Amino acid sequence: MKVISIQWYRKMKGAILGISSGFHDSAAALLSYEGKILFASSEERFTRRKGDKSWPKSVILEILDYAELHDLTIKGICYYENPIKRLRWSLIQSFRASIPLREKIRRARLLSSSYIDLTNHLDSLLSQLNLSSSELFISDHHISHAAASFAFSSHNSGFVCVLDAFGQDCSGIIGYLSPSKSLRTFKVLSVDQSVGLFYSAITSICGFKILTGEYKVMGLAPYGKPIFFDKLVKIFGYPSINQFSTSILDPFLPALASKLLRSKLGIPSREQEGPIDSVYMDLAASAQKYLEYLVVDIFYTYLPKVPGSCSQHIFLGGGVALNCKLTYVLENTFPNYTFSICPSAGDSGSSVGACYAHLMEFNSTNLHANYSVHLGYSNDKRYIKSSLKSLGFKISIYEGSSLARTISSLLIKGKVGAICTGPSEFGPRALGSRSILANPNDNNAISFVNRSIKSREDFRPLAPVTTLEIYRELFDENSVNQLLYYMLTLVKIPSNVINIIPSAVHVDGTGRLQVLRANQNPFLHEIITCFYRESGVPALINTSFNQRGEPLVNTTVDALRCFCSTELDFLCIESELLIKSEQHSNIVSGFRQRSSFPLD
Repeated sequence: MKVISIQWYRKMKGAILGISSGFHDSAAALLSYEGKILFASSEERFTRRKGDKSWPKSVILEILDYAELHDLTIKGICYYENPIKRLRWSLIQSFRASIPLREKIRRARLLSSSYIDLTNHLDSLLSQLNLSSSELFISDHHISHAAASFAFSSHNSGFVCVLDAFGQDCSGIIGYLSPSKSLRTFKVLSVDQSVGLFYSAITSICGFKILTGEYKVMGLAPYGKPIFFDKLVKIFGYPSINQFSTSILDPFLPALASKLLRSKLGIPSREQEGPIDSVYMDLAASAQKYLEYLVVDIFYTYLPKVPGSCSQHIFLGGGVALNCKLTYVLENTFPNYTFSICPSAGDSGSSVGACYAHLMEFNSTNLHANYSVHLGYSNDKRYIKSSLKSLGFKISIYEGSSLARTISSLLIKGKVGAICTGPSEFGPRALGSRSILANPNDNNAISFVNRSIKSREDFRPLAPVTTLEIYRELFDENSVNQLLYYMLTLVKIPSNVINIIPSAVHVDGTGRLQVLRANQNPFLHEIITCFYRESGVPALINTSFNQRGEPLVNTTVDALRCFCSTELDFLCIESELLIKSEQHSNIVSGFRQRSSFPLD
């Protein structure tokens, strides 16, 4: 690897481009030499294909435009994992599998073709940027995950736990970040000990798509009882790092749930879109309990091994870190520790992590700590009004009142609307740039949003959002942790608040609350403040601005299509407000989505 000094980056006004692709949620990111994230987005936001794993050409084009606009020279490319290691491990596993020779050959051809496509893409990009092969930096899959969490933390040391399905040839790492910012490893988890594959297998049996439906299992779990826990123990071993095994699973099976696993569980796979019987609620509850026991055991086993010179801080990474109930349990089990998670903790965030890991090699002590997730595509504010009018939309006037106060008034009246403002969020959670808003005091809001707007299952909870000031007044006056800024954990909703925001409280009395600081999103902060002042309701429903199976909206056109295809009452795009009832029916009809999105 080429050795580059920080002075060289500074002299060249350089930036580095990070890429993750090929498995799921492909993404690209641009970082300054100080480690500041300048732009980051998933490819799905542009292609409108949820979980898109293809080469992130759309995001890369946006990044190249950004670099040109800001007079930045891209001096290096960081790829999130070692493709040769992935290919070698995948080929070995394919030929070891108990499958017909023809299937082994088919898998080998697909794997080899994917590897060749990737190397061609990387070579082409190097040529386009006038870079040599020495400016291509290859990271490690799980180090990229870990470094993504470092990028969103001001802590310089602490315990590190990365857990996912698999990447390259393993499924996670456990170790610590030393005060010198050197990552030391206690244990590398094999794919036969994959926490992510375990949860994905249960996701498949419950009738949801793997890699996109795991959060549904988390949401379904509180409706059931963990009566299958003992069966899971018999199949996967006791939930401890020394006994847990996923050797029963074939990671190359599209649905993961083998006949052997279904037979041992005694539960057939639920038909997608079939009724969600209590057996699947109980299985979800059992899997969630197993997951929590397992990860808590990992912590108890390895936390004492972390040197005393390290901070009492925990870095979590990989897709498993997006399980909010798990992080809630960990926070309460280890209350003396603080936590950091990249808001895009899955593979998309590794585009950032690959760059950050590389920067840490030669600038380990002075890297920028990132806090904003509003890192993606921005609407061009100069042309919004004229564009909307040219398309035939009527823009509402709110003279004598601020836009935030007008939206607050609409929400108090029971209207449901959406906002599309500023750069889009990086990660799976809507955090106020591409959000649907509703009044949580309305008992019917959750069913209306789930059925008439999102077209999704009734059991799915809606998240509340409040301001930091209101949180300290009514939820917890003493502390607010970083995870609450990004919807990465749960809170137990206080009893005096539950009855005020019933549609934003899950069946177990928790909420995936987002706490909003004024400087994080001044516009949404003002809306919530006005809403609370006028109604006495201390939060809003905040759910992602999309329909089921669709990625979060990205552009003005995406927002208009979702607005016109659903029963949303209003839409705010930057400083312009559209009221559905004021629009001509032909205009609304013309912008409706003509084809449905694949079910997630």
